[in-house]
Amino acid sequence: MTPLIPFDRTAGYLVYQVDRRGPIVIEGRLGQRGVKWEKPPLWPVAGPSLTGFACAAITFISWPRLGVEFDSLYLSDIAPLALSWLLLWPVGLILLNWIPEEVGDVNEVRKGAAAALLAGFLPQLFGVALFFCAFWFLLVIGSWIFISTYQWKYNFPTFRTGFWLGHGAMVGCYVGAFVIGMLMR
Repeated sequence: MTPLIPFDRTAGYLVYQVDRRGPIVIEGRLGQRGVKWEKPPLWPVAGPSLTGFACAAITFISWPRLGVEFDSLYLSDIAPLALSWLLLWPVGLILLNWIPEEVGDVNEVRKGAAAALLAGFLPQLFGVALFFCAFWFLLVIGSWIFISTYQWKYNFPTFRTGFWLGHGAMVGCYVGAFVIGMLMR
């Protein structure tokens, strides 16, 4: 029997053909294959972080010009961060269209990034009620640094790579909010 030859990529499946006239064999979804790099890549670390930083910088710089004021100190502090998070959603998910094809299915990456954006921000938003969630950003930053040290070494599913990218965007958003907030005081 001759080895399978890659034939075509259709509808997210990898399609093989035994020979030119033989039957077509369809394997599992491309989005489930994952990616493993030879050496640590720079774009999955720097790209999402800079995107989150830029979204936070834009909203924190433009927030005083909007003229919105709240009676609550908590709301006045969390509102620019919430606005930068809302800006990060469309910007980040649109930028995922340009990830390399080697990563896998873009929709799986988007699902992972969206899950990371939700998991990275919602506990911080409701941190006023839960004392430990008020320091959620420290856990997000620390876990992203930990994940970044080993994510590239192993063949993780595409969803997990998307979660890593979304996690990095939230880290950039938190760091950007901190830096711009300190510079504007």
